[in-house]
Amino acid sequence: MLFSIGKDMYLKKNENILFGRMRTHAVLPIAFIFCFISGPGLSLPQSLDIGKNNTGFSIGNSKNWTGLRINVCDSEVERIRGVNITLWKSQQESQAVITGLSLGLVGPQAAVLRGVQAGGAGVMACRKLSGVSLGLLGVASRERMTGIAIGGLGAASGDTLTGIAIGGLGAGAKKSVKGVVIGGLAAGAGENITGITLGGFAAGSGMNMKGVTLAGLAAGAGMNTKGVVIGGLAAGAGMNAENILIGGLAAGAGMNGKGVLIGGLAAGAGMNMAGVVIGGLGAGAGMNAHGVIFGGLAAGAGEDLTGISFGGLAAGAGRNAKGMIIGSLAAVTGKDMTGFTLGAFNIIRGSHTGLAIGIMNYTRSLNGVQLGLVNHVRENPKYLRTLPFVNAHFQ
Repeated sequence: MLFSIGKDMYLKKNENILFGRMRTHAVLPIAFIFCFISGPGLSLPQSLDIGKNNTGFSIGNSKNWTGLRINVCDSEVERIRGVNITLWKSQQESQAVITGLSLGLVGPQAAVLRGVQAGGAGVMACRKLSGVSLGLLGVASRERMTGIAIGGLGAASGDTLTGIAIGGLGAGAKKSVKGVVIGGLAAGAGENITGITLGGFAAGSGMNMKGVTLAGLAAGAGMNTKGVVIGGLAAGAGMNAENILIGGLAAGAGMNGKGVLIGGLAAGAGMNMAGVVIGGLGAGAGMNAHGVIFGGLAAGAGEDLTGISFGGLAAGAGRNAKGMIIGSLAAVTGKDMTGFTLGAFNIIRGSHTGLAIGIMNYTRSLNGVQLGLVNHVRENPKYLRTLPFVNAHFQ
């Protein structure tokens, strides 16, 4: 009996020690669970905080904290500084400002994110995103984005973007971009771009573009371009293009071009062109051209030409020309020509000051020399109007 009583007393003592240790070790995990599941409607504490004055180590939905903070899902957070780790996307973060290192299994999300952000799914700022951001699927800001953003599928700003944005499919901003934008399929801005834009298929802006733009299929701006624009099929500007514009098939400006325009099939400007225009089939300007125009078949200006126009078949100007016009079949001006023309048929409907060489040369009045099989000067005396080989008149 004494042995039995002693045994019972020994077991009871050890049970108290064992369960006491279990209760002690269970406090911290239970506290963690309460912190994770607690919400605004519960009376339980929102977080387990280790530190003073909202500084130190916090587990749970602490509203304001500086230091290391770990939470499952942020809700109605105000301001966090330091390292913030969340497992799920935020519920209500219209005012949250997080500065420092933000990590999320799904994605860091807040009104304002500053520093370094990385999300398993993505990174999302309701207002502003700045720093370095990496999202497995995407990186986005509803308003401004500043810094470096890399998204597996896309990187985009709902307002402006300043810095570097890289998206597996697309990258850009709803308004303006300043910096570098690279999209696997497309890259661009709804308004203006200043910097470097690369798109696998297309790259461009709805308004103006300055810098270097490259695209596999098409590159351009709805209004003006200034810099280098290269499109695998087409490159252009809805209004004015300045510097270099190259399109595999076509390159052009709806209004004015200045610099170098090169199109595999066609290149030109709807109004005026100053510089070099090269088109595999045709090249020219709808109104005036100053510089060098080269077309595989035809080259010219709708009105006045100053410079050199070379067309595989025909070259010329709708009105006046000064310089050199060369067309294997025809060199033509609607009015006056000053300079040199070379073609099987040189037709100057006004006056020609200079030299014409061809099979047949025609002009209304001449202040120079015609060399060809048939040379006609309409305003010459009857016996000198049409001559073989050479016709000349000097005023």
